[in-house]
Amino acid sequence: MIDSCRAWLIGYRHNLFSKDHWFAELWGGSVLMIFPILAHYGPSKPEAEWPPDLGFTHVLPDHMWQTLMLIVGLLQIISLGTKSLLFRGTCAFIAGWLACWATLNIYIYGAGVHPGIALGTGWVGINMFAVSRCVAGLR
Repeated sequence: MIDSCRAWLIGYRHNLFSKDHWFAELWGGSVLMIFPILAHYGPSKPEAEWPPDLGFTHVLPDHMWQTLMLIVGLLQIISLGTKSLLFRGTCAFIAGWLACWATLNIYIYGAGVHPGIALGTGWVGINMFAVSRCVAGLR
């Protein structure tokens, strides 16, 4: 059991470091996991809430979108260690879609133009670049 886990970790590390631009997707997956955690443990007063939390509640309950983002972020990080371009591209596409959703929520339901829009736009760009690389093949 320990040997198989060790072999998996060594293979994951080899696959991860043999791919270029993996760090952008790693950061994208990390942000996708950190975002709902911060929203969950953020301020509970409506007047002090940060903008991204306001729009999601109109479509999904808080625990649903937080869980969805955590799972997709974890899957995106796991996908970096696999050789499946389909899995990696699908995770990047869903992560980009969630990032786009978060960015639009900041703009529409938040305080208008907010610094989070720049972060969200970059996040979408990273994931769409990853999707294009998976569609064209890693180069």
